[in-house]
Amino acid sequence: MSRLIIKDLPEKLNIKNFQREVSSYGTVTDFQMIHTKDGTFRRFGFVGYKSKEDTDKALHNLNKKMILNQKIKAEICNSLVKSSKKHANTTAVDGALLGKNNSADLTFLHSKMQQPKNDKAKQLSGLNVSYDEDRLFVTNLSSSCTVDDLQLLFASYDSKVQINIPLNTQKQCIGYGFAMFSKPSYCNQACLNLDGSIFQGRQLHITPAKSKEIDNKNITEKKKPVSEKTPNNKFNTLFIGTNSIANVIAERVKCDKTFLVDGAGNKTAAVGVALGEAQIVKETKEFLETNGVSIGSFNDNHSERSKTVIIAKNLPLSVTSSELHEMFEKHAKLGRVLLAPSGVAAIIECLDASAAKKAFMKLAYRRIHHKPLYLEWAPVSIFDNKISSEPLNNNKIFVKNLNFKTNEKNLKSHFETVGEVVSCSVAKKKRAVTGELLSMGYGFVEYKLSKDCTAALTSLNNSKLDGHMMKLEPAQDKHTAPAKSSESSKLIVRNIPFQANDKEIEHLFKSFGELRSVRLPRKIKSGDDRDLHRGFAFVDFMSVENALNAFNALKDSTHLYGRRLVLEWATT
Repeated sequence: MSRLIIKDLPEKLNIKNFQREVSSYGTVTDFQMIHTKDGTFRRFGFVGYKSKEDTDKALHNLNKKMILNQKIKAEICNSLVKSSKKHANTTAVDGALLGKNNSADLTFLHSKMQQPKNDKAKQLSGLNVSYDEDRLFVTNLSSSCTVDDLQLLFASYDSKVQINIPLNTQKQCIGYGFAMFSKPSYCNQACLNLDGSIFQGRQLHITPAKSKEIDNKNITEKKKPVSEKTPNNKFNTLFIGTNSIANVIAERVKCDKTFLVDGAGNKTAAVGVALGEAQIVKETKEFLETNGVSIGSFNDNHSERSKTVIIAKNLPLSVTSSELHEMFEKHAKLGRVLLAPSGVAAIIECLDASAAKKAFMKLAYRRIHHKPLYLEWAPVSIFDNKISSEPLNNNKIFVKNLNFKTNEKNLKSHFETVGEVVSCSVAKKKRAVTGELLSMGYGFVEYKLSKDCTAALTSLNNSKLDGHMMKLEPAQDKHTAPAKSSESSKLIVRNIPFQANDKEIEHLFKSFGELRSVRLPRKIKSGDDRDLHRGFAFVDFMSVENALNAFNALKDSTHLYGRRLVLEWATT
């Protein structure tokens, strides 16, 4: 507890002297001297400190101390036991916390709301009030409270809780905030357990948040379940629009875009744009890696998203870094602003989570030059890229036989005992009915150094985590040529659009070296469908080096007729 009750205070003690006395032991977040209605001092008061260390120091020094020839007493102030504790077995129904006796619980909830003080409020009090079933309203916060502080408080009930704290012009908390949970049950439990508790020296008051007033006259659609509010499918971060690619290429070669549409030489427009995209993506990756951005963080669609780093995409070719800095600086203090050499994508780092959220809401789809501004939150580990003493090859481990309750945090903690872990993921799938993500019982762990990866395969194989004995194997990355087939010069190209033909595939890969053969298997059908291919092809180069160059250039984000090509090494 970080709140003290001070008893037996002298009757003639004034506020300034007492405040000066208690503030010498730490940061004071709350200060009260209790008086009766007629102004008589009741000779006790309350003091709240931001940390437990300050509270312990003040308790040690204030207890039995003499002030104005009066010995005072200092004790830890316990949390008030709310009547809500009696409703422990409750569930969230229709936005309110209802137990077995619904009417009694509704009366309890309404009693927590402030009573109307004027005639207009009395008229409105007769209206039905709806509550959010997954959102809490938290009041009596200290001015120094931050999003991270409140996040840490609610993390034990829901690791995915989202915190919003309004700030004043001095970027300080104005005394209240909101917490949104991924499930109503987590929201219910947090409200029951934390209402009336002591946090940073202040007693919290927590109630279900009021739903926003919406005109329901023409609305018949039901509220979407929680699983649909935050979809896990993120779009390809390195994707660049076809029009943006054409603009960049035309600017570089100093020609009109019609030159690309008509086809350059024997190449069609689709092949020209695909090759241009491969070059732009390669340059963008090199630029980001040079500036400390972890490219691997973009690969996991289910990874946690940052609250301060924003990715701006599909920017106009003429936009500059100073323009972006000026646009975002109106809403938040900025750190790094990285604009790719092609000028079509940028990374903006904000220094405060609340200000970053405000900037995101204000600027998303805002017109910049002649285009709308597309924004998305960056992966949380986007700036975790550090220069290693040795190259990062395939230092990844395939972990089998995981407990279905094991999460990424526990898995990472287990493997960090050997060395620094770059990334950690547990394979998940969606439940068809609820959309909930369920563990598939296996995962991947990637180390920074090869020696740590080798040591983990030896020392942690058959080790237990959450009661399950794990089986470890070196991960076989499909984007890396297998050791047994290191001399292979043949690639498998999947997800080929059906309007593409043999000549286009040949022209696309011929740019990287001489080809031995290109084969698109056909469907065995008669009639009009007899010439349709099956959506994949085999491309065989004359040399392994040319095949490797094509693989590295096209594997990340190359689109042909709007479909992303998937490249793998052929095993035969």
